[in-house]
Amino acid sequence: MFGLFKSDPYTDSELGTFTHAGGKWRGLVTLPGIGPTPVALSGGRKQPDASTLTLARLLPAQYGFLIPDIQKGLFEHYKPYLSRISD
Repeated sequence: MFGLFKSDPYTDSELGTFTHAGGKWRGLVTLPGIGPTPVALSGGRKQPDASTLTLARLLPAQYGFLIPDIQKGLFEHYKPYLSRISD
């Protein structure tokens, strides 16, 4: 019965197939030096938003430039917990 409401997979010519689950379109993006990496894109029930697909397509080429910002963001996120580790 619930298959009646299930979205069909969406296939992007560059990124491959995405499936709709939990309100997101889930698929893989291949990152240099990392390999296939799960991604979740916003969108409607028929397909991911065009803007999120564009960003996902740009990610592999931009990933190397984004690493310092990602590292900084992760450090800032974990920084408040460092004092708990040393206690």
